[in-house]
Amino acid sequence: MITLLILGGAAVAAIVAGASLKRKKGVQASSPAAAGRPRPAVVSNPNFAPQALAMSDPEPQPPTFPDLPPVTDPEPLPDFDPEPLPIIEPQPAPEPLQSAERDVEQASLPATDGRPCPAVVTNPDETRETSGQAQAPLVAIKMGANQALELPSTPIDPYPAFRTDIPPGRDARREQAGTPALRSDAVSPPEPLAMSEPEPQPTVPDLPPVTDPEPLPDADPEPIPIIEPEPQPAPEPPPPPEPKQPTIIVAPERSPKQIIAPTGRLSRRQLTPSAVPIRRQSALSDVPTRRQLTPSPVPTIMRGPKPERTNMSRIVKGGLIQTSLACDTSESLDRIREAQTERTLKYIDQAGAEGVQILCMQEIFTGPYFCAEQSTRWYDSVEKIPDGPTTKLMQEYAKKYNMVIVVPLYEEEETGVYYNTAAVIDADGKYLGKYRKNHIPHVAPGFWEKFYFRPGNLGYPVFETAYAKVGVYICYDRHFPEGARELGLAGAEIVMNPSATVAGLSEYLWKLEQPAHAVANGYFIGAINRVGYEAPWNIGEFYGQSYFCDPRGQMLSVGPRDADALVTADLDMDKIREVRNTWQFYRDRRPETYSGIVRL
Repeated sequence: MITLLILGGAAVAAIVAGASLKRKKGVQASSPAAAGRPRPAVVSNPNFAPQALAMSDPEPQPPTFPDLPPVTDPEPLPDFDPEPLPIIEPQPAPEPLQSAERDVEQASLPATDGRPCPAVVTNPDETRETSGQAQAPLVAIKMGANQALELPSTPIDPYPAFRTDIPPGRDARREQAGTPALRSDAVSPPEPLAMSEPEPQPTVPDLPPVTDPEPLPDADPEPIPIIEPEPQPAPEPPPPPEPKQPTIIVAPERSPKQIIAPTGRLSRRQLTPSAVPIRRQSALSDVPTRRQLTPSPVPTIMRGPKPERTNMSRIVKGGLIQTSLACDTSESLDRIREAQTERTLKYIDQAGAEGVQILCMQEIFTGPYFCAEQSTRWYDSVEKIPDGPTTKLMQEYAKKYNMVIVVPLYEEEETGVYYNTAAVIDADGKYLGKYRKNHIPHVAPGFWEKFYFRPGNLGYPVFETAYAKVGVYICYDRHFPEGARELGLAGAEIVMNPSATVAGLSEYLWKLEQPAHAVANGYFIGAINRVGYEAPWNIGEFYGQSYFCDPRGQMLSVGPRDADALVTADLDMDKIREVRNTWQFYRDRRPETYSGIVRL
């Protein structure tokens, strides 16, 4: 790095020296006179100072600019090849030496641009000898613009401290100047370090080499002899225990009519005069009872251990009737009612023969679904409930077959006030009440019911029949879960839904909504729909498929799509308790948070 710095400085000094030599030759630069006036020459002697000359004021002339000397390329630098450096063999590292005075100090000289420029200063009284030639002393390197840098013509040794060919005279001069010699032969060898012998370490005895274990012989081991156990003589059976005499408890003398079952009814067991009243005594106690009497011919009840209480399943057989239109709508209203009733009675007789206990027909079963048009003609098809002819007739059939019947009719409360209603008749023929359809549609393609029906005003009653608690929902009501929940809260176990609906409008909801009501409220549902097309309106196909579903939403039986039919199913009422104990919807409901539902 020092060599490169010195070489770079030499190049800069050469350029500056060339420019200085030109000024020393005294070359006078001149240029043509401007406007007839001679231009004073430039003298290269820096010590010459011209004296002021007495001159007359020249006439004012326009300003002129002096001609500058032509720019010439600088002279090329001489080729400078430094002498090759000798190869020094590496020497063993000596002991640390005392620090010697450096003969090179750093100084800072100002540069032209204001930045400090490093300079190398050496002892001017010192000369070096290299290869028998004297070397000029080093001078400071200054970067001034008007000063030159002169360097020695001989190369500089960058490693003076490690040269072995330096004459001894240099060391003598260093000793005179108080500077220790830097000769390599003057360095005393380092003193050897005192090495202590290591302490003896305990030796580990040599272990024998690890060898593979000897292989086991291939010979099979001797079989273990099997020792047959000696037969033992069979033990003698213990003597049979002596039979104990049964303990007989005799009840007080009573006539057979006074003996009743624990439920308050006569026992199902047929009693005979020779029956003996006894009570089984626990085998854990041999203490005799307070009374031990001889058998007597008085009839008594024989009781065993008290059984665990079990509820016998309560099965109710339900039935649904779906029919098509029995006659043309152009016939008189009385003829239409008569034809429809006659067709329905045939299926009521079949239901009675099959033991149906609760039965329901389709919506307004006594006529066509006339709501497909808006005509006052159909106002005359209304009848009173329960004093109308159809209700009276159904009371007779209900009593005949011991059957609960739900009768959907077009009801007249008074002239001009009509309802879509279903009457409920008990198994003994007694009229229990009626439900009036609450939700009245008025939608395409032909359900213009607001023209014929007034919305119901009886709420959602539930009827206590001989077989179950029955509620009614009519057709369009099924789209509203609020009324379905009202029926469940009122205790309904079976909800009948007589309907008249066509394909393309509600068929995709037919087997979706009502099973959902059954699940959400924990009861059975019977859904009824009429069958076929009804002219002249032909608003669509009434697709039948009447069905029963249980509280789990499972289909129990489904009727045909395009045929008249009686659909029956056995309804296990105990499943209601089972499902409601599993899903506590009634316990967890929050009616105080449903105020928005009843807001008008």
